[in-house]
Amino acid sequence: MLQVGAIILSFEEAGDLTALTPWKAVDVWSLRDVLGDLVLGFVPVSTCNRVEFYYTADTDCHSQILDRVISFLPPLANGITPSHQTGRSAARHLIRLASGLESMVLGETEIRAQLKQAYEDAVKHNTLDRRLRILFQHVFQESRGIRQEVPMSRLPLSVATIATRHMLRLIAPQTEYLKEASLPHTAVVIGSGPMSRQSAESLSRHFQSIVLVNRTVSKIEPLAARLGASVLSFEEFVAAPERVCEGGKFPAAIVTATSRDDAFLTPELVNRILKQRGGSEKLCIVDMALPADVHPDCATDERVSIITMETIRKELDGNREKRAEAARMASDAIEKALIRTEAAMISGVSSTLLKDIQKEVRDKSRQELDALLGNRLSHLSAKDIRMLYDWAIRAHKEMNRIHRKGLESVLEHYYGSENGAPLAERAE
Repeated sequence: MLQVGAIILSFEEAGDLTALTPWKAVDVWSLRDVLGDLVLGFVPVSTCNRVEFYYTADTDCHSQILDRVISFLPPLANGITPSHQTGRSAARHLIRLASGLESMVLGETEIRAQLKQAYEDAVKHNTLDRRLRILFQHVFQESRGIRQEVPMSRLPLSVATIATRHMLRLIAPQTEYLKEASLPHTAVVIGSGPMSRQSAESLSRHFQSIVLVNRTVSKIEPLAARLGASVLSFEEFVAAPERVCEGGKFPAAIVTATSRDDAFLTPELVNRILKQRGGSEKLCIVDMALPADVHPDCATDERVSIITMETIRKELDGNREKRAEAARMASDAIEKALIRTEAAMISGVSSTLLKDIQKEVRDKSRQELDALLGNRLSHLSAKDIRMLYDWAIRAHKEMNRIHRKGLESVLEHYYGSENGAPLAERAE
């Protein structure tokens, strides 16, 4: 666990989400080459409200890695600095993150999918070592149970939910809590990520027509078929944005959450939609991308209302107390999950040695069993002999589980409580 580190720049450190833009504009995988042989494993995570780098390295390299990251990435405004956590603190943060406790929206469901995508990308780039592989796999497993400890009743579960409610309040307040579609207009959703998918599903309950837009159409076709939505490729949308007005159901809302680095929703493109649509109703655009998908000049058009991530963040200021309370309630579950994860990492790293011991014990046991069956137990039937061999095989298979359970017990004793009070913080 000592080799694990995390460099974290989120909405907590930045305050203003736009402060994340310099780091989000950089190809995160280029950093792997910059770190060179300092890191053993590397997993970058980039979402709408955070940029994080998880790595494994020799324990005396942590400060060098932080210095190299900061010197390579663009400088941050207003003296903003990332958080740097190592060892159990880094692993605990990752568990909390996957459980939704570090998100702007308490318990939101998008981050787990985004972490899984980051893990899969690391697999493709071949940047996982054994420790990071075990860490992420067990964090995904543990986070499911921890979410049950988080009080999320009646709370919105995603940024997309917050954005949809905000949009509906602007377009037609009376529809905000209706379950059936009630608006005879079109909602356009651009992108194929978790936020785009959740937005499409949420909007389909209120709009009679949904248009899904993405560069790779095959990624959105299954969702379109399920929602009864139509699809456009990104190229088709940019070339002829008025196509979203086909069928007489003019768009009242556009939701965009792409990973592009340019503001492709320009005043010219939006004006072509407005011109085709006609009428006096405003077009509501929700921009959940960072960097922004909507050009700043669109805000000067009185016919357009724009909801940004910063708008949503301001609505969530009251969520901080709920997040803090949830974290307190889930703290015991998090620490137990951390101990199980640490035990799994120790067990995984020592697996080669354990296999050698198992083989030696297995070979010796087989010799002893064969000797018994040839002498004192030679009277046993063939059925009884098979039962003995089966019992011996099962006993050896239990060694891995017993090894891990033993590690968990040791760690629980080391990090546990004494007389109801936490033990003094120990050096990792």
